[in-house]
Amino acid sequence: MWQEHEGTKPASKLADEDYKSHDSGDSFWKTPPGDPGAAGLLDDPVYERGAMTLQALRSTVGDDTFFDILKHRVSDNMYSNESTSEFIALAEKISNKSLKPLFDTWLYAKERPANPPSQGMRLG
Repeated sequence: MWQEHEGTKPASKLADEDYKSHDSGDSFWKTPPGDPGAAGLLDDPVYERGAMTLQALRSTVGDDTFFDILKHRVSDNMYSNESTSEFIALAEKISNKSLKPLFDTWLYAKERPANPPSQGMRLG
């Protein structure tokens, strides 16, 4: 998002490029960022897929809602931590949408999502 802020490249393009650089057979997709295990905690997929997850969330809920989620995440948890499930609950509350399919796909699945992060997800 910093590069987007600086006007170099949109975050959606960066996330999609990262997505496209790992085909479906790549072991990159075997480490789910939402539950990487102790051995995988610092592995690239945790950071890269985590960033793709945020872009998929942004693409799904729209910029206004996405930045509102981030604003509340920071202000509501100043000087403390927040669990993944607490972040998901916050995102669902602010977006007024069930985001379980999105987070299951991007944070917990051990396979490449069908679509790049910039396409977001249709939610029922």
